[in-house]
Amino acid sequence: MRAERHSAQLSNFLPAGELSRPSIVSLMTGIFDAKLELNENERFWQGTVVTALPAQLARLGYRSLYWYGGNATYGNFNQYAPAVGFDQVMAATDFCPANAPRTWVGVYDHIFLEKAATLIREMGDAVPTFHFVYTTSNHGPYKMDVAAYGYDADAVMPEVPERLRRDRAAQKVLGTYWYSDRAIERFVLAVRETYPDSLVIVTGDHAALPIPMDMGLVPRRDVTLREEFCTSFVMLHPGIDQSLFAGNTIGGHMNIAPTIFEMIAPEGFVYYSLFPSLTEPVSYAVSPYHWLTRDAVGPADDGQWQGLEVTGEPVETYRTRDGKPLLQKEIEGFNAITGWMVRHPELLRPAASLKGQ
Repeated sequence: MRAERHSAQLSNFLPAGELSRPSIVSLMTGIFDAKLELNENERFWQGTVVTALPAQLARLGYRSLYWYGGNATYGNFNQYAPAVGFDQVMAATDFCPANAPRTWVGVYDHIFLEKAATLIREMGDAVPTFHFVYTTSNHGPYKMDVAAYGYDADAVMPEVPERLRRDRAAQKVLGTYWYSDRAIERFVLAVRETYPDSLVIVTGDHAALPIPMDMGLVPRRDVTLREEFCTSFVMLHPGIDQSLFAGNTIGGHMNIAPTIFEMIAPEGFVYYSLFPSLTEPVSYAVSPYHWLTRDAVGPADDGQWQGLEVTGEPVETYRTRDGKPLLQKEIEGFNAITGWMVRHPELLRPAASLKGQ
């Protein structure tokens, strides 16, 4: 998908969290979860902020559905998602067969996504719809029988060292990545076949590096900060290409919502976002956990940083003179917005009022 002519992708892309739920909350709400577990806060089950993505999309005539590969009561997203403006919460445990195989997190991706694609197809296209789809199979502990679903290490990665191909524990992890990646690609192809003009966005909820660094794949044995922090991101639509991103080489989860509005909204439409669209120059991305500039990446809790070079050789680590992270003021400022809303829940508004209902 990243190699398609009608795609726009970034390889240096910062997630909003280090774990799944903080990223999901931030993507939905438009403010960082900031380690405050907004989805568990009952005041945020009653109201939300003006930056909430589905509530703003409703003003453009879109209905919004949240599709979760497991049970939506986990993390109280059955409460939180409607509060930010989702019209329906679709849990795989509700619409997939009761005997469908599952991990402790949710139903196997291919079953969940195949059923979701069928239900989306049956909805028709009379009402423009935003689908927020979250899969669960690519999650430890990695116990799926990936060979039963077609995974063959010799066929998938014949060029890697035999030691890695024969390592059963590593192959459980890598095979699950292969399985989940294939399930997602097939889902995207099915949706695009039904709705050729659909705008598709694929990203990871957070970073993970499944490849063991001690298997001789590259000379170095240490994970770089870029590998540790950055996740995948690509947008697909028949009318776009890489030029959509205005020369940007970096971005983050919080740039996604404004990019959507810049692409689909009519001129003059007013939307709310703390971050700029990727259709204009982006000089940095931050989260409560990390920061990213056009040249460097580092954690939010100390002054170390590295360059963004992609190499198998060792990468030098630097430190800021004062020992504080670069962009500390920006990180603290965005976190403070979330803290302010938590301390002042009277400022939250019902999603229906933000939708203009």
